[in-house]
Amino acid sequence: RQEHRNTEHGAFGGGIVGASYGLICLNDCENHGNVYCEKRGDAGGIIAYINKQTTEKGYIIGCVNTGDVYGLDYAGGIAGDVGNNSDDQYYHIAQNSNSGEITAEQYDAGGIIGRLSTDATNHAICGNSNSGAVHANSCAGGIIGYMEGGGNIKSSGNSGTITSNNNAGGIIGYAEKSTVQNCSVNAKVDVVYESGGIIGKASDTV
Repeated sequence: RQEHRNTEHGAFGGGIVGASYGLICLNDCENHGNVYCEKRGDAGGIIAYINKQTTEKGYIIGCVNTGDVYGLDYAGGIAGDVGNNSDDQYYHIAQNSNSGEITAEQYDAGGIIGRLSTDATNHAICGNSNSGAVHANSCAGGIIGYMEGGGNIKSSGNSGTITSNNNAGGIIGYAEKSTVQNCSVNAKVDVVYESGGIIGKASDTV
């Protein structure tokens, strides 16, 4: 738990963890300080960067962020950039909440995850909520900015304003090979090009 301490970082800026290259299991973590990262730019209220290289299921459950998060790109209220190396490496990301303002100066900002970029299609992302404003030049979403490679978002909600020049959505800014079920949005989506109340732009998504 980090209480009201602002942090400035280099390549990876996280309120709790900077970067992880192995199995990541985070449960009931809290960050209440602002996170600022301007170099490579991955920034997250809880963790900035994940690249899991094991076949075990990783998870982030019950985490809370109230601090503002700023990154050059890949900024998220909980995680900035989440990735893996094969289709049998997946995540369970559930019951997390963000109320901080999330900003990616260039691209991929999300109330929960900035970018989810993987080969797996069985990620379970459920019961997450965002009430903070989300801003990016491209790909901004109330839950995920850019969902690349697939996954399932269920029972999640956003009430934070979403602002982007293109690809902005109340739940996902840009979605590929994804499913969205029982999600709710009660927020303004302000974008110049390609926006949606749920998804800004979709490819092979239901």
